[in-house]
Amino acid sequence: MPATSAFAGRNILQGEFLFCPLEAEQERRRRLQESRRTPHSCGNRTGTNRSRKPRRKPGQQYDVASYRRAITRGCDLASPWPQLNGRCIKDLTEGEQVQRKAWHREHRWHPHQLRHNAGTFLRQEFGIEAARLILGHRSVSITELYAELDHRKAIEIMAEVG
Repeated sequence: MPATSAFAGRNILQGEFLFCPLEAEQERRRRLQESRRTPHSCGNRTGTNRSRKPRRKPGQQYDVASYRRAITRGCDLASPWPQLNGRCIKDLTEGEQVQRKAWHREHRWHPHQLRHNAGTFLRQEFGIEAARLILGHRSVSITELYAELDHRKAIEIMAEVG
């Protein structure tokens, strides 16, 4: 029997994805239906205003691009300029545009940064070969790009040596 774990009120079999776009879309539509103001006897019935053949259908897993877009959108929503109060970005003063760009440079992040941080941690704790295996690289030279050197170790050695 495969191992399971509880996540968000459901059992996850080992090897399954934690986040499912299809389930997320169904949940979003359910919340929209519950928050509807018009009575069900008036207006559209549930599901009648959907495209019969949508160009893209939600799948069972998120891909790299959708994951990156979700992170970027989340970072943008957390910014001090999420809606710009009805103003266009072009309408911001020059100083506001500089502040906005600086905020984005400092606070936006990318999913590859997680991989980079994990690689650096694995290299520090377990060595370059373990980091290479876990990151799935064929060559140590690729792992060296992801996993930064541990400068603390060099400082400790030099302090001991003198």
